[in-house]
Amino acid sequence: MKALLNQWYDIGHIRSIMPLPGGYGGSVYSVVSDNGEFILKDIDQNGMNHPENEGRILETLRLAGLPVARICPTKEGEPVVRQGGHVYHLQTRIQGNSCQRNTAPEWLLYELGHTLGKIQFHMGSLDPLPTGMGQGFFDYVTPERAIRSHQATLEQALACGHTETIRAIQYKMRLLESYPDIKFDLSQLTCCNTHGDFKLQQVISGDNRINGIIDFTSACFHPMCWELIRSYLSADPDCAEGKLHIGHFQRYVSRFLEYGRLNSLDIKLMPQLYYYQILTSDYFAQYYRTDSSSKCELLEDAFLTFKQCIWFEQNITRLENVLTASF
Repeated sequence: MKALLNQWYDIGHIRSIMPLPGGYGGSVYSVVSDNGEFILKDIDQNGMNHPENEGRILETLRLAGLPVARICPTKEGEPVVRQGGHVYHLQTRIQGNSCQRNTAPEWLLYELGHTLGKIQFHMGSLDPLPTGMGQGFFDYVTPERAIRSHQATLEQALACGHTETIRAIQYKMRLLESYPDIKFDLSQLTCCNTHGDFKLQQVISGDNRINGIIDFTSACFHPMCWELIRSYLSADPDCAEGKLHIGHFQRYVSRFLEYGRLNSLDIKLMPQLYYYQILTSDYFAQYYRTDSSSKCELLEDAFLTFKQCIWFEQNITRLENVLTASF
């Protein structure tokens, strides 16, 4: 890593390089040099990551007054380094604290929604980014295909004797078998350029203020309402066991709407859109397929979305009614 930095960047004498924990999208390193502190990312190459776009996104948001890092160009002026089958980029480090999932203090919870609205508003000035969750997802990921995927993962869980995982997968399969015939037409929903993975863990905070928003590597063109509800569920301590606090979410949406925009169909379909995505997504398969250091975190995430499925199954109509009446 030191040799790579010296070859490609002009950041002075490097004092230390330390790997940082967490994250599913690649490896992250803290770099300290004579010229300051930096973050070096070795980015996973997949369809969700587009590091070449991050520099112009951050510059747009920085000029709009949002607290974001700066991408450090290489000696040749490029935003990323491609070497040995890897893609790297270097950015300035933002000082402050990061929160774990579902630990936001009250002030930060609602500032999170407000900040997402700002991000989407100002990213609207950019050309459309690569599609994230597009119409193709809903055309291809049907309940029938999801059941087949869950069945294959169930066989792995049975072979390993993972009792709780077996029960969770079987429960999701039963929900899919009775899922109503709902078709999602994204042309009727508000889609926009957005962070792509906006959640509490992507925010660096100080004393009652947000110091920075990080990790725009997977920024994309998404249904606006999907990222809104997902970000809320990552933050509120009352959602830690898979439940959604309807009153808190109303306030979160209100803060978002100070900058963001949603039409009546966005409001109505937001709960169903999120429920469908987590119900059809085979998160337990991700756990069985990986040998990375994030394996345990992937399993925790899979069980959390399973608990969310249970809550949505029982409460989705009530949530839809409250949201449509409120907004």
